[in-house]
Amino acid sequence: GIRSELARLGPLGAVSHTSAQQFAGGRQPLREIAQALEAPPTLEGNVREEAGPSTTLWAGRVIIQVRLVDAAIDRKFWVQDFDGSVAEIPELQRRIAKGASDAAMQRQK
Repeated sequence: GIRSELARLGPLGAVSHTSAQQFAGGRQPLREIAQALEAPPTLEGNVREEAGPSTTLWAGRVIIQVRLVDAAIDRKFWVQDFDGSVAEIPELQRRIAKGASDAAMQRQK
């Protein structure tokens, strides 16, 4: 998934699912969560599914909206939308990780 791709690419670390889950459903500010996880740049996103012409989910499309946030100041510095078929999700995850990594490297310069 995206976490594995981010870890492989390098400029952004990837907090484990187990560590991140402790904050699921909570209402803590992003700044506090990022500080607790030692993750100042934070990747946020949401997925919207669109039904395809047939009744199977795999015929549908997804739109994935992602943002990189400098959690220390709660400011977005990269926003991108990715879309494709549900079957293309692995490729979309690679593209998201690459885009986020490139944006993080650009910001560090």
